[in-house]
Formats: sequence, C-alpha cells, structure tokens
Amino acid sequence: MARTPTGRIDFLDYMRVFAFASVLIGHLFYQDLLVASVDPSLHVAFRQLARALYDICYAGASGVIVFFLVSGYIITHVIRAETATDFIIRRIFRIYPLFIVAVFLEIAAARYVGVPFPALTEVLPKLLLLGDFFGTPYSLGGVEWTLRVEILFYIFMVALKSTGILSLTRSLPFIFVALSGLLAVLAPFPGWAGWTNGYFNMFFPFLLIGVLFYLSEHGLAGKVTCMLAGTAILGISLLQIPTLKPMLADSNFEILALALFGGAWLFRHQIKGNWITANLSELTYSVYLIHLWLWPYLEYAVNKFGVSFLPNRLQRLVFLFIVCLVLAKTVEKYGVKLGRAVSKKAISFNLTKPMNNAP
Repeated sequence: MARTPTGRIDFLDYMRVFAFASVLIGHLFYQDLLVASVDPSLHVAFRQLARALYDICYAGASGVIVFFLVSGYIITHVIRAETATDFIIRRIFRIYPLFIVAVFLEIAAARYVGVPFPALTEVLPKLLLLGDFFGTPYSLGGVEWTLRVEILFYIFMVALKSTGILSLTRSLPFIFVALSGLLAVLAPFPGWAGWTNGYFNMFFPFLLIGVLFYLSEHGLAGKVTCMLAGTAILGISLLQIPTLKPMLADSNFEILALALFGGAWLFRHQIKGNWITANLSELTYSVYLIHLWLWPYLEYAVNKFGVSFLPNRLQRLVFLFIVCLVLAKTVEKYGVKLGRAVSKKAISFNLTKPMNNAP
C-alpha cells in the first residue's frame, strides 16, 4: 500500500476530493453547466468543457461510486488489522456523531423558518439510520442513503471476519460475483422510497469492487481473477440501471468512476499528496452531509448579510466550506477520538476480565 511517512494513502485523498466535489457540482451547479454547454455566446471549448463536467458530475453519481470504491478498499485494510469489536466501535463513532449533529442542525434550521418539529417516532429512526425499515422521510436532502449502504457493508464485512470467510481471500472474488448476481434478482431494497428505490441492490456491489482492488494489490487474490470479477460485477450493475434508475440509463457514470479510480490506483506510487488535498479530503464527510440541505439557508443568509461586490453563489460556497471545516475539526474529529478511546477501553476490559475472574 502506497503510504506516505504520515501514514496517508495519497491517491485516496485525491479520490475523496473528487467524490465530494463531483457530488457538490452535480447537486448544486448541474443546471449552470447544462446552460453553459449550449450557450452560443461561449467559445466551443468552454461549452465542451461544461458538457464534459456535466456528464462526469451528473446527479453526483460518479462521485458516489468513487466514494464506495474508496470505502471498500480502505475498510478491507482496516478490518484485517482490527478485531470485530474494535472495528464496530470505531465505525459507530466515525459515522454517527456528525450525522446526528447534522440532522439536529437541519431540524433547527427548518424550525427557524416555521417548519414544525418532527414527531419522535420519525426522528429516532432517522438518527439511527434505520429509516428505510420504517418508511420515514429522508433527512439531509436525502443524501443519508449512502450511509445506510455503508453500514450494511460494515455488517457484511464483520460477518465475513467473524465466520472466517474473510481469510479465504482467493474465494472472495467468486463470492462477490455470486452475491452481486443475487442482489440483481432480489426485490429492490428499499422498495418504498421513489427515487432511491433499489439503491442497495445497485450500489452495494461497488464496495465489493473496492475490496477486489485491495485483494489484488496485496496478492491476496489473483489479479486476473479480481479484474474479471470486477468486470462481471460492473456488468451486473449496468443491467439493473434501466429498471432501477431509468434517469441514469443514458449515463456512463459507473464506467467513468471505475476508470478514474482504476487509473489512480495503477499510478498510486507516482501520485503524491500535499497539504491541500489532505485537508480537503478531511472535509469529505461534512460536505456530503451538509451541502444539500444547507444551501437554501445560505442563500437567505447571503441575501440578507452578504456583500454586493461578490457573486452570491461564491459567498454561499465559502460559507458552506467554513461550516463544514468547523464541523470536521470539532464534532467529527472528537467523535473519532472518542471512538478510539472507547475501543481501547473495550479491549482493555476484555484483556483484564479473565484475569480478574481467575481464582
């Protein structure tokens, strides 16, 4: 694994930055790119650039795929080095503190503009990321669905580790292809949410492809086997798109995302990080959770308190990154630290318990 002296994997920082930047553009600036791509007052080079960016960032889908590929890759490394208990504790504190704060901030902001507080029966499933099992409305502009896929992936990896299947690394590519095929024929999950209908069936397999990259890199499974398995999983996913996501059927977002991640992975030893990519990478989670629902409130704030000599959207973007930076350096940072502390306590307790019970 191409690590720097600081322990960072540089090419993953670039992938995280692409992931949140493309999601940001796809959610907030897609209409501007579409207009620019057909604007006769612009030179053809700018129109073509706008069109290319629009295709890459359409609906933020490529960024989501890259996010899942990164997660599958790094989670494989992490879970091989940690106990199942340690892994679960650290992931809980990595995901939930910032998510819970973001949900409460959204509720508070909505209340400020006159929206009543939601019922407790709605809030609790939201905070626990169990909304799909209870049919509760999405929060944070709907972006939380990716976290549900992540959590189910964590449970899946813990199950593989606990049963010893994770150690059967040569067999994993075949297991992953079979699982992806099974998901393709099962009923869409979730099946009630409209535009997110069946997101688990279609997107979960890309976490498995991320695992395949890791297995191939470390010689834990054959490179050709991993490549063929990844290609098969991609093909299975492409077959599902017209049914599960008709709006994405004319986009090659999955192929673009895989090509980008695969290219970065191939040249991972040549890709060098810097303080800009490292710090931007740290904002990935907060930007993803905050950007969509906060954007209209930032428009209100800038219209009321902003300056006239700077574009409205530029000011909103600056304020968005300031809010995300504060959340990343406070809630997210200390949540991760707390998770490490709790994990160490749990490990210490498990180590001393037999000794304390000894005669």
